Amino acid sequence: MRLLYILLALLAIGCSKGGGDRSSVEVLLRKNPSMLLHIHQKDQFVSQAINHDFWKEYFRYYPNGNVQNLLRSLPVDKDIWLGYTHEGVYLSCRLPEKDTLSSWKSLTSEQLDSLTIENKKWYYRYHERNLLVGSLKDLPQWERETEEEHPYEDFYKLNKTTSEDVVANLFLSPKKNQEFVHIATQQFIKDGKTDAEIKAIFEEVIPQILEEQTKGTTARSLYGAPTHWAHSFTVKEQYEKEHPKENDDPKLMIMDSALFITSLFALVSALTTFFAADQAFGYGLVTLLLVGLVGGFAFYLMYYFVYQYYGPDMDRSQRPPFWKSVLVILASMFLWLLVFFATSFLPASLNPVLAPLPLAIIGAALLALRFYLKKRLNIRSASAGPTRY
Repeated sequence: MRLLYILLALLAIGCSKGGGDRSSVEVLLRKNPSMLLHIHQKDQFVSQAINHDFWKEYFRYYPNGNVQNLLRSLPVDKDIWLGYTHEGVYLSCRLPEKDTLSSWKSLTSEQLDSLTIENKKWYYRYHERNLLVGSLKDLPQWERETEEEHPYEDFYKLNKTTSEDVVANLFLSPKKNQEFVHIATQQFIKDGKTDAEIKAIFEEVIPQILEEQTKGTTARSLYGAPTHWAHSFTVKEQYEKEHPKENDDPKLMIMDSALFITSLFALVSALTTFFAADQAFGYGLVTLLLVGLVGGFAFYLMYYFVYQYYGPDMDRSQRPPFWKSVLVILASMFLWLLVFFATSFLPASLNPVLAPLPLAIIGAALLALRFYLKKRLNIRSASAGPTRY
């Protein structure tokens, strides 16, 4: 299987001929590591890189202390390959011809064996000075492959572009993101999504995943656990189904507020006129129409300039200054009251007052129409104040 790796230079970036013994890294490549480090300066790597925030984030699932102790125990300082899979950590290097001091001296057996370093048992294989160490027993054999049969040519081409002047080079495999997509797909299927729906979701996120992959950021780092991320789409769809987005068309919102205000004033006028000694005491027809229309417009202005920024999902930084909000509210209310009082001075011939019964019928009809249209068209109410401050 051909592996394609994405390269990041850890701590520094350079461009020179990379190299190293192929057999040392090839045995690790057969484990399909999701992350692979080529260490050129072991002591600096242990003291600096291993305590770097990037390292802590990437390797938080593995005991850093054990890896540090393993690296310190080696009698070599460069050309060390360190690979991570989801199951464990593996290391390979070529030991010097003469070693009389390290824990790895006098290795002769080519069979699987173990060695304890600072209370941590490491399994290893040794072959012609090549050392392979792992946290698990599943160490591959030291098999050699010919150049013609080499399955890792893409990796070696990439490795030639790296620099040995840096502390270490970090190679990231797309396998982590492939696993993320696979697990997320299984969750989508479990949630009952169709192939078309799954494809549409991934068509939106894959470009960002690939872009961030080149920076060393995995899909899990972007979106969290794949099962939770995938299931969130179902939760969101269920919520949107139960709480459909309200229609915020300006014309419909103004109409909704106008119908509500007109019907409310008509019913109040009918009630006051019915109990008043003077039947001409109520609001005139022109007053009702203009107060409703201008009131609907005024309430929409308050929504547009103030209320919409106080919704539960709005960014607080987008909210207008308090003085501006107060000014818009006062100006809108002033315009509405001005029309209300101005039309009340119109003569009865221009602004007739209807009898209580027909006025009540008109008010009730307008109110019923308002609720019907609001429910049918799912109109957002501009006459309602902020839902959250």
